[in-house]
Amino acid sequence: MAGRIANLLNLKPIVSMKENGESTIFNKAFNRRGNLKNILRHLRKIAAGNRVWEYCVLHAHNPEDAHAYALETETIFGKKPAFVMDISPVIGLNAGVGAVAVSFLLEEA
Repeated sequence: MAGRIANLLNLKPIVSMKENGESTIFNKAFNRRGNLKNILRHLRKIAAGNRVWEYCVLHAHNPEDAHAYALETETIFGKKPAFVMDISPVIGLNAGVGAVAVSFLLEEA
């Protein structure tokens, strides 16, 4: 029911994965540009207190938005992503066509 209401309102969720693999809705926006702003704001906070060892940008048949994320994250993390690629069909099926993800590994302190 919540998914149907979100769909009617055109809400775009931002899903975050915890270290144990559990997913949670981190934030939401009414459009992809709003999501991009929210995600980049969150990545800046992470980068301010940690050193990102490596990261990648994944997408579900959306290379244009993935490229935009790659350019922005390069500025935030100070290096290019290890790779930008189409996400697996299983994840794409659940996330939906057009989804973009940033996955990163932090250096241990």
